[in-house]
Amino acid sequence: MNMRCTSGAICLTVLFLLPHSEASAAAQPPSQFLWISDIHFDPTANAALTNELADAEVTDWARILNSSPGRAAQFGQDTNWPLLASSLAEIKKTSQSAQFTIVTGDIFVHNFRSKFNQTATKHDDADFRRFAAKTVQFVATELADLVLGKPVLFTLGNNDSDCGDYELQPQGAFLSDTGGAVASMLGPLADDASKSDWRNSGSYSVRHPVLKHYRIIALNSVYFSPKYRNSCATSAASDPASDQMGWLSARLADANVHHEKVWLIFHIAPGLDGYATSHPKNGGSEKPIVPMWNPVYNDKFEKLIERYRNTVTISLAGHEHTDDFRLVNHSLVLLAPGLSPLVGQNPAFRLVTYQSDGKLRDATTYYLSNLNDLGSDDAGADWKAEYNFAQAWHINRLDFKNFNKVYQAVQKSSAMQARWSTLYSVSHPEGDAITPETFPWLFCATGNMTETAYKGCLQRVRP
Repeated sequence: MNMRCTSGAICLTVLFLLPHSEASAAAQPPSQFLWISDIHFDPTANAALTNELADAEVTDWARILNSSPGRAAQFGQDTNWPLLASSLAEIKKTSQSAQFTIVTGDIFVHNFRSKFNQTATKHDDADFRRFAAKTVQFVATELADLVLGKPVLFTLGNNDSDCGDYELQPQGAFLSDTGGAVASMLGPLADDASKSDWRNSGSYSVRHPVLKHYRIIALNSVYFSPKYRNSCATSAASDPASDQMGWLSARLADANVHHEKVWLIFHIAPGLDGYATSHPKNGGSEKPIVPMWNPVYNDKFEKLIERYRNTVTISLAGHEHTDDFRLVNHSLVLLAPGLSPLVGQNPAFRLVTYQSDGKLRDATTYYLSNLNDLGSDDAGADWKAEYNFAQAWHINRLDFKNFNKVYQAVQKSSAMQARWSTLYSVSHPEGDAITPETFPWLFCATGNMTETAYKGCLQRVRP
């Protein structure tokens, strides 16, 4: 119904004439979910506590960690307990309106096994397996406590394994050990199929916690990385990446048959790795283009997402720790900034607003603005709302069409490039998440999935 109000009294009268359902819908607050990524919690950061944590029940971990909190982790480090505790407290305060939580991977600190070996007296494979499982259980409990009674949908990151970075074993001990914690986070969404899929590959498909005729598919995209190795397998096995892509194809086909829409969540986004490309390991000026996914599976995913472009409405990812996105054919992949400040960005999380039709309307990013001072005697944690998409980019929906406009605008305007760079680093321009020199390599990864297109963008954007 279109109406023009000439006075408050007239508007009020018309409102009373609206059908009850329409008037109620207008008064309802927007639907929101909480989005966290790249926690990278290090329970060994205080080496004096590692043995006690290893011997304790998970229910006693918070007391042990609080007994000697220390100073919060700084830029270039992963998340220790003081930083995680501060983050959880702010998230809990900010997100009580959230209807569920999405976590796009990487609970574990980088080099977890090495850190455990250095700080634990007993550190054989069985010891680490138990410690890793306890860490998942502890973080899962803390996440479930953020918005009580609401499900937490979690997908695995490349560090989330007891075997090693990019070395998760399908049908292995880690997936078996963590199945209970994941099912507990999912709550009533968990069913026999999701539990079986988790044990097999660390993925699952469940009904949407709020929207009818929608599903959320947690895809284990770690298998698609060129860095992935099934190092802990005791015998030759089928290709986990091929199996996972086949699984995704079947789940999308099933959703399509049943007229369901899908949100995809995964850790590593497809396309090209702008950060690795702009920071060559050889330290020289040559910048070989580094893929995020094996090109074979990147191509298969592009074709799959195009085939089901009317089924998949959004994809959510993490991994980069920064505020980023990817344009994949006619589909949008949004990337959340991380809690861990490892790459020099401010720790952050998001509240996302979505519509009853399943489309994302807006998102607000909250960040810790005084990380360097956190834990000192003269300063507490200063969390702030950094920005929301609608105001920063003048868009009314988070979808491919609008972010393609953002991509085109940033290419053409130095002011837009400055804004994109600031938000990419979560308002920490003095860090090294992005610099004027690395901007072209990082930005061009947003809208170009192939080397040819990427190089063309570099020619347009580089000074």
